Amino acid sequence: MDQSLGLLPVAKRDFFTLFWDGWINSFKEHLILKAFEATGLSPQNANVILKRFTNNDLESGLSSSDNSDSSLSNWIKIKTRLKNVVRDKDDKKTKALSQTVHHLVVENELLHHQIKGLQAAVQIKQKRQKRGKALQLQEEDVEHGGAIWWSPHRVEKVNDRLEEAELEKQQHKEQRAAAAEARIASRQLKARLTEESKAAREAARLKKQREKIKAKALQIWKKKQAIRAKQQHQSRVKTKPKPASKSRMKSKQVVDAGGSENAEVALPEVLASPPPTSQSGRNIKTPHRYQ
Repeated sequence: MDQSLGLLPVAKRDFFTLFWDGWINSFKEHLILKAFEATGLSPQNANVILKRFTNNDLESGLSSSDNSDSSLSNWIKIKTRLKNVVRDKDDKKTKALSQTVHHLVVENELLHHQIKGLQAAVQIKQKRQKRGKALQLQEEDVEHGGAIWWSPHRVEKVNDRLEEAELEKQQHKEQRAAAAEARIASRQLKARLTEESKAAREAARLKKQREKIKAKALQIWKKKQAIRAKQQHQSRVKTKPKPASKSRMKSKQVVDAGGSENAEVALPEVLASPPPTSQSGRNIKTPHRYQ
């Protein structure tokens, strides 16, 4: 709990893990012998304890250990090196430097301890998230009343069956993903074909519209040409002199031959000409207003 900084609650199942780690790391043969030797019990040596109360021996031992160990994580070693370098130990600058180094060393140790605790907490949390799967019973096992002796062979067999089921599940998932991709590709292809057919229909419609406009323009041009030709023909007809009709020529001949006395005889002949008839042979009566 201290290492995880309160992120993980301590449960009953964590007791044995903590206890067993401490037991394995502490109760080792060489550690037990070193503990007996450090206290002077085995072999019996009283000077081991008495040397700890001698400052000169402590400083000489630390100075010799400094040559072999270059680590700066131990504050005692750093302080000893500082004393060996600085002559005036009571100087304010020396004390300020010593306090600064001490603060940095302590902060470094705390950060390392915190990082280790957080890493351990993450590992424990990951282990808790990976829950074990209960071994599934088969039908032949239920016939024996439900009490089963889980031998290593049977456990291996059930684990193999679970792996096969997991593999089938993964394959089914992959098949579903492949089917989804195929549907998406088919939908995209259908949309593309629809767009192409739409574009083709639009192009055909525009082409037909252009042809229709051209045909209409050609028809209008032909009409204009016909009207222009008709106008030209009418203008030509107006400019030509009209030939004399037969009745006028006949009356003129009668007048010339008989003089003024025969004029009355020629007029009845002109008026007595047969009336006009239609194609079916019927007489065409001229309205009074046009007579």
